[in-house]
Amino acid sequence: MRFEPIEQRLEKHTIPEPNSGCLIWLGSTTDGYGRIGIGRSRRTRGAHIVAYELANGPVPEGLQLDHKCRVRCCVNPDHLEPVTQQVNIGRGANVGLKKFFCDDCGSPYEVLQSNPRQIRGCRSCANKHRRDKRKCYQ
Repeated sequence: MRFEPIEQRLEKHTIPEPNSGCLIWLGSTTDGYGRIGIGRSRRTRGAHIVAYELANGPVPEGLQLDHKCRVRCCVNPDHLEPVTQQVNIGRGANVGLKKFFCDDCGSPYEVLQSNPRQIRGCRSCANKHRRDKRKCYQ
């Protein structure tokens, strides 16, 4: 059985997106990130990591690749930047969506100590919910 070089497989499974310059991965994905089999065992790795390493060498120790284009399935090495995990998380899509106030009553959220799962929530609404629940059983 003949194996294609990794560069050919990367090229075969990508398509350029003309407006953004992204190289969109068309192969297998996990959580939106492309996956590609490596070597004879076909152990999978992130397609964007493989593309970056082919173009620029290994990702520096302690860093991870951030998609500057915000497109997870992009494998264009020019759209990838090695950054710390803290920087990568800070640039994430959900950072600005944190909720600080309750939708129901407008009071500030806090971690509820009586909640074993430590879910953020409004204490007054949680207390109201508990009172209403107790009324059902009386």
